[in-house]
Amino acid sequence: MTKEYYVSTPSAFLYLLDNKKCEVTDELLYGTKLISEQDKTEELMLVKTDYGYSGWIEGDKIKHKEHSNNTKKYIIIQNCLHFLLRYPPQTANYNE
Repeated sequence: MTKEYYVSTPSAFLYLLDNKKCEVTDELLYGTKLISEQDKTEELMLVKTDYGYSGWIEGDKIKHKEHSNNTKKYIIIQNCLHFLLRYPPQTANYNE
């Protein structure tokens, strides 16, 4: 049975083999969706990304998808209007 997971840390490495000393094939960012046939363990587990990469990831860097519904999500919006008013874009005259 296929289980869905997501990366729960800012980044996590995807290893070619089930050994942390082997080649890193990809660096996954927070929220990347993963699919696995295995149950979650603290050891390395075989996963596949949405975009087709397969590899081994540390089990403590991922969470099961059903846990993602309980987490709060925030979007931080930085108002930059003050910056634009203070430093207006320069107009270039390309006809000279």
